[in-house]
Formats: sequence, C-alpha cells, structure tokens
Amino acid sequence: MKNKIYKSLFVSISLLIASPALADGQSVPINYDNISFFEEPLAVEVGPATLNANALVDQAAQYDTASDTDTYNTFLAGNFKLETELPNSWQLGIQYFSRFNRLADDQYTDNAAIFLSDEWGIIALGNVTGSVSESVRRARGVGNAALANDNFLGQLDEAGLFYAVGFNSYNFSVAADKEGRAETGLLFERPIGRNNYVVGTRFRYGNLSENSNFDLDAKTYGATLLGEYIHGSTLYDAQIGYEIVDLDLTNNTEDNIFGSIGTRYQYGAYNFSLEGGIGQYNDIDRRALSFGTRFDIARGFSFNTGTNYVYIDDDDSVTVIGSLRYEL
Repeated sequence: MKNKIYKSLFVSISLLIASPALADGQSVPINYDNISFFEEPLAVEVGPATLNANALVDQAAQYDTASDTDTYNTFLAGNFKLETELPNSWQLGIQYFSRFNRLADDQYTDNAAIFLSDEWGIIALGNVTGSVSESVRRARGVGNAALANDNFLGQLDEAGLFYAVGFNSYNFSVAADKEGRAETGLLFERPIGRNNYVVGTRFRYGNLSENSNFDLDAKTYGATLLGEYIHGSTLYDAQIGYEIVDLDLTNNTEDNIFGSIGTRYQYGAYNFSLEGGIGQYNDIDRRALSFGTRFDIARGFSFNTGTNYVYIDDDDSVTVIGSLRYEL
C-alpha cells in the first residue's frame, strides 16, 4: 500500500515538473507557530550564497481562567535561509526555523529543510509535512490571537517531502511522510480591481498517533474548503472542514466537523482580527472565539494582545495575553 502511495505521489510530481509553471516564491513555509514574522528578512552575502535571517523575541504576560493563574512567558524564534544559484539557474538552499518557549520547560524545537527551486516550482526534504497546511489555510489572527479547533485531528509525521508549483492564478502543493500519509492543497488567487479573491481546498490522509493530544492509532481522511476576500485594508475569510476518523480496533468511524470565519483590519499602525469557529467530534460540541490586536510602536517593535475563548463539552476557558515583541 505504501509503495502505491509513493508511486502515485512521484508520478504526480513528474507530471507537474513537465508542465510550464511559475515558482511560488523561494521559501518553504516551515514556521507552524501562531507567532509569525512581519518584517522583511535581513540579507547578507556569504561567498557565492545569500543568507536571509529573521529573529524575534516576545515577552508576554498571560492569564488563564481554567487554572486561575498568571504566567510570564519568553518566546524566541529565528528563521534562516541560505541559498545559492546553480549554473543552470536553479536555486539550491537550506532553511532552518527554531523556537524557544521558556514556560514549556525551556523547550527548544526546530524545523529544517533542504530545497531546490526554479520556474517549475520548489521541492523540499525535511520537516516540511506541515507546509501544505500553512500554504492553504485561513489567515492567522494578529497579535496573540489563536483560534482553537480549526484543523484536522489526524496529522503526518514531521519529516517528509514537500512540493509546490504555481501556474497563472493556481498553486498546487503536496506533502508526504515516510509512512505513506499525505496532504495536498490547491489554491486559486486573482485580483479584480481593488479586490482580491482566494479559493482553496485541502485533502489529508493522516493518523491520530501523530497528534500529541491522542494516544490512539487511527487513520483519518479529511477535506477542507476555504474562501478569502480582500478589499483595501480589510480581509474576510471562511473555512469548513470534514474528517473521518477510522477506529480500526472497534471497526467504527467518528466524524470531525469544523468551520470558522474571520476578519482582519488595518488602520495605520493598528491591526485587528476577530475569528470564530464551531465544530463537533464524537458528539462533543466545540466552540472557539479569538480577538487579537497589534500596535506597531517602531520598526520591528510592537505591542500585541490576544483574547482566546475555548468551549469543549460544557467546559470553557478564556486566555488573555499581552506582550511586547521585537523583531529584526
């Protein structure tokens, strides 16, 4: 079965490479955190290569109603990309993303990838199996906003292969791990006048064993549909998803249904976002609401807030976060 999946994957990639296309950038989206970089990376020449780098430090104060405690977290993140142009005009590079979370027992984690890109697209190997989700998803909330329960439960192993190709207004991406699990995404984007329209869909074959919230080996099959509309400084988007969880031990299946809507608005140095979502898994109702703000004080320096509400099976909590963030 695994050989058939890999064969189908590489046949699809071969067909895409053979078609005329335009690469969708020269980077692999391996930052899967809610906190993202806003500033352009610093670039320096290193011999025949170019090094692009981002670094971010975030000092937060947080209150959680579930535990009724105050916490003060320090979060550090860095993204580094070293690439060079080969004689045939291909771009060869490596990319590295790292994060440090003090409250999570001084946890340090990272993602790394090696990639090759040209006008036909970009192919990468490494911790890239979340890249399709990052490429085809609703826009994240600003500041410290983090909407819960807005994705599939089944996941892929973190190491695998990623490929993306663009043609006119279309972008196709695919990722697969060593276990034969895979995710594909298709995105259509077109500006018309002052407006910009985006429609996308994503399909995933995963497993609950790769989700740290589940101690269960169960195959999952899911699909999402999203839409986005941008007018001036205002963005509106929505997503709906459906996932089947195949419980082999009980010869039974469970449904995971989720949907969300959101809006983002920018006024000068002020950014706002508001998101809401509902869902149901195994007859357990889930709801979430998130409001975030970002105020740019100076270049790279900002004050961020987030109010995140989560409801699961008659149990709810609110997390309020404020932080000072500096990025270079």
